[in-house]
Amino acid sequence: MKDSGPTLSDSEPDLALPTRFVRIDTADQIWNITKDKTQVGRAKECDICIVDPTVHRQHALLVKMPEGNFLITDISGLDGNGIYVNDERIIQKELCSGDLVEFGAVHLRFIMEISNTTSEPDNLDLDPRKSITLSPAELSISKTTEPELTAH
Repeated sequence: MKDSGPTLSDSEPDLALPTRFVRIDTADQIWNITKDKTQVGRAKECDICIVDPTVHRQHALLVKMPEGNFLITDISGLDGNGIYVNDERIIQKELCSGDLVEFGAVHLRFIMEISNTTSEPDNLDLDPRKSITLSPAELSISKTTEPELTAH
């Protein structure tokens, strides 16, 4: 019998997903961003190589900032097709998870790292058996009044 490798039962699944670019104009292309400095372009030497004639050979540099955010810089030069983030042409911009990033005719979605650990405030009590008491002011709902119609 052939061994197909580890299964989910062999180890606890890791729910953390890396920061990545997901190509949205064609299916099944995902590039994980694992370096502090990532070069994007058409050249084979780039960390993220996008084979498309509208992508410059060395199109962009993606740098991880000390606080964990990513800064993208257009390095394609004035003759390049540029970079657009959420339909705005940029030279340099801090990316947010969910941003649409365009290199020429290639459309990518930038997705920030998702961790399987969550942090909750220490004073948050999530016991569903406890009741919540609200003051009358917290219960009040503001109403908008509609103008009265009068017959002439």
